[in-house]
Amino acid sequence: MKNIKLIFLLLCFVLALPCYSQEEKGYQISAEISGLKDGTLVSLKSLEGKEGTAIAKYGKFIFKGKVEVAGTPYTLGIAGKEQRIELLMDNSLKLQLRASFENLPDCNFGIIESGSYLDFLQRVQAPFSAAYRKFEENKKTDSISTALSKQDYNVATQTYIKEVYLWIGMNPGSYYTPFLISFWWPEIDKANAYNRLTKKAKNSYYGRQLFAQVEAIKQENK
Repeated sequence: MKNIKLIFLLLCFVLALPCYSQEEKGYQISAEISGLKDGTLVSLKSLEGKEGTAIAKYGKFIFKGKVEVAGTPYTLGIAGKEQRIELLMDNSLKLQLRASFENLPDCNFGIIESGSYLDFLQRVQAPFSAAYRKFEENKKTDSISTALSKQDYNVATQTYIKEVYLWIGMNPGSYYTPFLISFWWPEIDKANAYNRLTKKAKNSYYGRQLFAQVEAIKQENK
């Protein structure tokens, strides 16, 4: 009799696991920012207009939620900082953000998945952005510094373009790859680039936009 009860309890537990997993599914962004004052308003906003807010306490805040379409772009904004932190959201995203208020929007995102949007930001976008900022700063100083920084910027631009094309080829499953294709890829070959994407990328926010763009190009060429 005891064995029958034990088997019954184990069966109930196993059957409950899928329900529990579904309830826990969703993104979570937790942050710890040194120098962030208590009561500071933090907002998480999508390009579609959905917005959530949180109030910082002891330099910390947290956001939890779900997105209908994987790879939906959101921006994280903190009162007192003009620049927002850009993110691509999905229901498996578990992000632990560490930073100092003074250095925002520069952040430590912890372990970053290879091929993710944050991976692109750190490996490709960040070096180019640094060269651009240096060029803008030196434009206000002497001509020699301006010329040198412009040369560095031109080199960084060429490197950036090469890295973007390399990224597109190596990351067909990234949520961000469809956006890069739509912006950088030759129009005549966009349909082929789209077809090389994985199903996950095609069904993402930017994947759907790229599909619409490809269909519009087909209609124009009829």
